[in-house]
Amino acid sequence: MPVRAGRAKQSAIRCTDRARLAAEETVVRDHIPVTTVARTLLDLADVLPAQALTRAIDEAEYAATST
Repeated sequence: MPVRAGRAKQSAIRCTDRARLAAEETVVRDHIPVTTVARTLLDLADVLPAQALTRAIDEAEYAATST
């Protein structure tokens, strides 16, 4: 795996073991099972700095109100 600035490049897609998710934490979009917005934000809380998480929450709220 190529390394840049001491860190390995990471895949943009992260697979989750669906057996560990409650049924209400997943939805199907275009025939692909994905986590709900709420579950995705919860997962992001473990890996993003506070400012980036706040922005993700703001963007999720904006997307929910503009559709």
